[in-house]
Amino acid sequence: MNDKPLKPADNSSRIHELEEELIKKESSINSIREKLNNNQEILQDLIQEKNLLKDQIQDFEIKQTNTKLQEYEKLQQNHHKLKHRLEVTKNHLDKANDKIKVLKERNKDLERIISDLHSRGLKDYLLRRYPDSYQEYEKE
Repeated sequence: MNDKPLKPADNSSRIHELEEELIKKESSINSIREKLNNNQEILQDLIQEKNLLKDQIQDFEIKQTNTKLQEYEKLQQNHHKLKHRLEVTKNHLDKANDKIKVLKERNKDLERIISDLHSRGLKDYLLRRYPDSYQEYEKE
C-alpha cells in the first residue's frame, strides 16, 4: 500500500478496484468450495464403495471357508467309510486265511490217508485192515 494520502477520486477508483478484487476472490473461494464439496462427495462415494467391497470380500471369504469346511467334512466322512470298509475287508480276509489254513491241514491229512491206503499191503486189504490215519479220519 502506498503511504501517500489518496485523493477522493483515487479513493473511489481504489475502492472500485478493491471491490472487483473482492468479487474475484469471493468467486475463487466459491469455486474452491464447490470443488471441495465435489471432492468430499467423491471421497464419501469412494469410502462407501470401499466398505461395500470390504463387505463383499468378507462374504466371499466366509462362503469360501464354508465350502472348504463342507469339503473337509465330506472327505472326513469318506475317510471313515473307507476305514470301516478296510476293517470289514481285513476281518473277511483273516477269516478266509483261517479257513485256508484249516483246509490245507485237512488236505495234508487226506493226502496222508490216501498215501497210507495206497501203500497198505494185499493182506491188509483182504483182512480189511485200515491204516490208523484212516481210522482217525472216520472218527471225526
